[in-house]
Amino acid sequence: MNLGGTDAVTLSAWVTARTGTNFEGIAGFEGTGATGDIYSLKMDNADKIVWTVNGAQLLSTDTLANYAAATEDGWVHLVGVFDQGDSSLYVNGSPVNTGSASTPILDKTPPGTFNIGRYYNTGSHAFTGSIDDVQVYKGALSVDDVTFLFTNPGSAISSFDPDINEDDNYDALDLNILLSNFVADGEGGGPEYNQANLDVLLQVYGGIAPEGSSTVPEPGSMLLLLFGATGLLGLRRRK
Repeated sequence: MNLGGTDAVTLSAWVTARTGTNFEGIAGFEGTGATGDIYSLKMDNADKIVWTVNGAQLLSTDTLANYAAATEDGWVHLVGVFDQGDSSLYVNGSPVNTGSASTPILDKTPPGTFNIGRYYNTGSHAFTGSIDDVQVYKGALSVDDVTFLFTNPGSAISSFDPDINEDDNYDALDLNILLSNFVADGEGGGPEYNQANLDVLLQVYGGIAPEGSSTVPEPGSMLLLLFGATGLLGLRRRK
């Protein structure tokens, strides 16, 4: 995963309570005794959730076990946001800690690979709970975006506006333009449109574009990275 040229990133994941008490990796670039770690969500040995960016850590105010116990199904939504030096950790849609990280991501080179459920440079520190729907955005999501992800498990955020012809409707005119410039695995967003753009348009097809809106919730098919398919690390899809 190449984050060159960016100084903002968002990492999101759903997790359950764990059985272990060690430092454990949830998702991101995180390694034992490594330097140059870019960002990650992980657990410390006191069951606190940790969002770390370039070595600067933000800890949750409560334990993962307590957050999980307060939900109906035991699943907890975590989001870490880094935006040009400002860092924030959200749990279940609410901010629990804010701080700063002094080194922009664009100055860092990943010393390892992006991993889910463990540290990248060791077979230990595996997460002992369940993980699902890990999402990475090359940019900082807003508070409203974080709330949407929490209240709509399995969905994602897209900057693609399906009102392609800007007539305040999502209709056949938009669909015709999209299909006339369709490249299934293209970059998308116009002037060529990809499968994820088509999914977004079909989701709202026949509706009216909200006034002043250019961001439409996407059905979980495209973003910078999206993980959570059944079978990946033994995870299950939240519904």
